Formats: sequence, C-alpha cells, structure tokens
Amino acid sequence: MINGRMIALSGEELTAYLNSLSANDIKNIEVITHPSAKYDANNVGGLININIKKGALDTWKNSTQLSYQQNKYAAATIGNSFFYQKDKISLSANVNGTLGHEGAIQSLQTYYPNYTQDLQNESKREKHNLSSRLSMDVQMNENTLLGFQYLGIINQPGSKDYSRINYLDHSQKLDAYLINESVFNKKKTNHSFNIHWNQKLNKKGLTLSTNVDYFNYNQTANNSILGEMYDPNHEFLYTDISGNDESQQHIINYNLNADIEQPLSFLNLSYGAKASLTKSKSNRSFYDTQSGVEVLDNSQSNVFEYQENNQAIYGMASKKINNKIQGQIGLRIEFTQTKGLSKTIDQSINRSFVKLFPSLNFTFQATEENQFIINYGRKINRPPFWILNPFRNYINSNSYSEGNPFIQPSFVNNFELTHIYKNKLRSNLFYNRVTDGFGVIFKAESDTQIVTRDNYFSSHSFGLVENLTIDIKLWWNSSNTLALIGGKHSFKETINANPKNSILIYTASNHTFKLGKSSKLQVNLMGQNPFENGLYKMGYIFKMDIGFQQSFLDDKLQCSLLFSDIFNTGYLKDYTSSVNNVKQVYTENNSSRFVRLSLRYQFGNNKINVKSRRFGNAIERKRTK
Repeated sequence: MINGRMIALSGEELTAYLNSLSANDIKNIEVITHPSAKYDANNVGGLININIKKGALDTWKNSTQLSYQQNKYAAATIGNSFFYQKDKISLSANVNGTLGHEGAIQSLQTYYPNYTQDLQNESKREKHNLSSRLSMDVQMNENTLLGFQYLGIINQPGSKDYSRINYLDHSQKLDAYLINESVFNKKKTNHSFNIHWNQKLNKKGLTLSTNVDYFNYNQTANNSILGEMYDPNHEFLYTDISGNDESQQHIINYNLNADIEQPLSFLNLSYGAKASLTKSKSNRSFYDTQSGVEVLDNSQSNVFEYQENNQAIYGMASKKINNKIQGQIGLRIEFTQTKGLSKTIDQSINRSFVKLFPSLNFTFQATEENQFIINYGRKINRPPFWILNPFRNYINSNSYSEGNPFIQPSFVNNFELTHIYKNKLRSNLFYNRVTDGFGVIFKAESDTQIVTRDNYFSSHSFGLVENLTIDIKLWWNSSNTLALIGGKHSFKETINANPKNSILIYTASNHTFKLGKSSKLQVNLMGQNPFENGLYKMGYIFKMDIGFQQSFLDDKLQCSLLFSDIFNTGYLKDYTSSVNNVKQVYTENNSSRFVRLSLRYQFGNNKINVKSRRFGNAIERKRTK
C-alpha cells in the first residue's frame, strides 16, 4: 500500500513501480501482519504500507531515474515522476520502462526405479515492460473530495530456452539424450481505473468513502517447441515433439465498495460493503508441426470460461479502554459464487458458499518501554484465475504444467503475540493453522514430468521472530532479524507422499553506514538453513548485497551502485520432493547475482505532498499474475 491505498502488483510490474519512487520521499514503512475486517479476507500474508512524506501546498516536483543492470545479459530502466499540488488540486503521474534481458538456469533430476533423467536448461528472458500511473484529487469543498486514478502496464516476458535431458542407466551411463529448443513470446496488458468520493457527513467525524473500480487484463502467448532425441554417439534418432502452443486470456473486473467511519462517544465504529464481479476467458490451441504443416490437436486444445461473484459486508468496533489498553474487534462476511465451464470437454463446475472472517486486536502499554499486542484473524486464500484452467502448457517436450478447475480456496487462522521494547526490539510468537491448503505438486508419470496443483494438505505452523533495530553509532544503523519456524503437515489420501517437517532458522542483518554528509554504504546479509516443509525439502540460502549511494548538487542528483548476491548463493537450490516413490530435485537461479548502476535527478520543491489511492479490485488484479 502507498499511504494506506492498495496497489496489487507483483513481479516485474511491482519492481518497476517501486523503482519510480524516491527513497527521499518515504517517511516510513509499516508492516500490517493482521489486516482488520475492513480489508479483503484474501490478504493472507499481511500488508506492507509505504507512507510518503507530506509537505506544503502550492508545490511541485519532478524526478527522473536511469539505471543499468548487468548479469549475463544487460537491462536498462528509465522512469519519471511528477507531483503537483496547488489550491484544491493534487496531481501525481509517473512512467517507468525497462528494456533488456536476464539469464536463468534450471536443473531437474528425476530418479525413476530403472533410470535417471537429468535436465539442464538455460533461458534468455526478456525484461520488456512499461508502466504508467496517473492520479488526481480535487477538494471540492471542506467536506467533499473527488478523484480518480489510472494504472496501465504493458509487459512482454518472453524467453528463448535451450535444454538437454540426459537419460542415464543404473550405472549412470548415458543411454540417450533429448534436446529441446523453444521460443516463448508473451504480452500482458493491464488497465485499471478508479473513481473515489469521500464525504464528511457531520462535524463529529462521520465519513462516507465510496470507490468504483474497473480493470481489464489481456494476455497472449505463443510457445514454439522442438524436441529431438539422440543416441550416446550424437546420432539423430527421431523428433520427440514439434509444435506451436498458442493461448489467450482475457479478464475483466467490476468493483464497488462503500465504507463508513462513525466515531461515537464511547467507541469508534467502521462498517461497509463490497461487491465484485470477475469474468475470465481462456483459449488454448496446440498445433502439431512435425509434418511441416500446422495441424490442430483437439485433445490438447481448450476453451475455458470462469466467472466469480463476491459480495462482502463488515463491521468493526475499536475503543481506548484506558491510557494503557485499547482494542478492536471486527467481523467480515463474504459471499462467493463461482462458475467454471470447459467448452471443449463440456464440463461445468458451479460453487456457492458463505464464510465468516473475524478479527481481534488488543494493545497493552504495560510501561513506557514495554508494549504487548495480541492479534487473531481468519483469512481465505483464493486460487489465481489461470491455475483453474484444466489444460496443459508445455515447458518442454518432456514436461508440462496443467491447471485444476476443482481447486478450492484454503483458509488460514492466524494467532500472534507481540512484545515491543523501547520501539527497538520486537519479539513475535505466532501460530497459523491452514486447512484445504493448495499448492504445486511435481509428479512423474512414465518419462514425463508433470507440474500440477491441488488441495492436498493441512498444516500447523508456529515460531518465534526477533527484530532488533539500533543505532550502534551516529553513523551506523543496524537492523537484524532472527526467526525460528516449525510446522507439521498432513496430506490427503489422494497424494502418494509423506509429509516432511523440520525447523527453519532464518537470519538477516542489514547495516547502513553514513560515510559523510552525502554518502552512504549499505551491507545486507541473509541466510537460512536447509529445511523440510510439507512436500518439499529446500537447500541452504545465503545472500550478501553491498550498495553505495553518493549525492550531489544538494541532494538533487543521486548516484547508486548495487552489487546483489555477491557470492551467487542466494537462489533456490535442491528443492526436493518425492511423489509416487519418484524423487525429483530442482534448482533455479534467475539472475540472482547482478550489478546495477542508477542515476536519479530531481528538481522543483522537495516539500511535495504525494498521495496515492487503493484500487478496490486489488485482490482480483493480483490473482491474474
């Protein structure tokens, strides 16, 4: 969130937007681990709110940034932000674009009873995206605020992949190998519009806030793939696959919500309602090209339509009981109706349910230096729209990914006890209970790897997290985290696997050094031990980043240099699972190590008031990623 207003971006889109913000404009960053009943119940992981500094009226500012990033390949980003506030008008606009590539390496070893498959894959991925944002608020009078907001994103994350799969016998000698080459082209566009109206209804603080939201998401993709088999002497044997995989997805969403804040003499009330309609249509066509002519394969083609309606009402009450104790209780009720239709196989799936999502927060200021917080909340985790599409997409001739229209939402109960000492040391005890959990399953059938999704587990998670932030010296700030996390999983009978559980030890230590009036050095360290969690076992991770920033021209010009993952050990490794007694070990490195040089120049009045609003359909937009 920016200034309490939700943005629902992920991946490259989120990176592009955050890169358009200047660190000098950020007042603070707060983590909302347990969002109240006012927010969508789908906020399972909590919220991060970035508060922007507020300044004087009649001001404007412009900031331009240019950065260059080098891994195996290069990428460049340019962005510009403009802020204006005069009289009753507040305006902000930014645009950010990236052009270039990044490298990625994957490996997958699959251990069958009679032989082993060893896959090594290299990708050259495109980092082509353009994002823009425009928002304006008009203070119509003392009691009325009217505004709009637009967010547009164009992303083209295509790739060229080359993979080799070695088939090894019992003695690990090469029997044959398969070469896969593919060219993947994808284009995603997202246009989101928001109109908002805030009205003060009386002088006692009664306020009505109304938002109307609409977004339109389109994706087109084409994957051309060729797989050829060779013997150990590099003699061509046969063509394993030759085809084109074409797909389209179109999603639209309409959203309306209204919120009322009503302060009373003995407590404060908040209540409201939301209605959302989402329609998704996906088309997929697979063409066999082994004959040199495209031939449609109806068994691997599909038209899938999905509609989801959500309505919600909520109410909250908060009260400051005395100078030491304050509390908040809330209840959100969500009504959901879904319909999935696979036209190709003439299969329809309809569902309807009502769920309650209570929330509770109590804060106890024991002394000036000690504060205790108790939180409880129930949340829902809805599956992304694209994984509900039942048909498969080929990763290579030996591996494919498929969706599951039968996936149900999962539910999470969160309990948390927090102690804060002098606003420097934060100790957090938590317990989470997940039911009907869904996730990715790596399976192997014959000589084919299958990536699928299902509701296959329930889990208990618990742990202790310690955060310490201190100024060791006037010029040295240190922020440190230690987390000890355990859990217990249970699987449904539909999956032939045994759950794994162990303790995760996570550490992070971030240090900022002021080298002078206009120079800063940043050193970040992060590490975690190998651990087991449910279906998967993960290898160790260690990551070290070093950054340097130098300011010129009274902080108008800033130069930054970042070295990320210096030792190239901060990526996913040894990701191991065993399903149907077939063990698979996966590793992926998406340009974890890189160097980035950034330049930022800003001019105008630095005391600018920057505002951004929450899109009411943020949750639905996030599920398109």
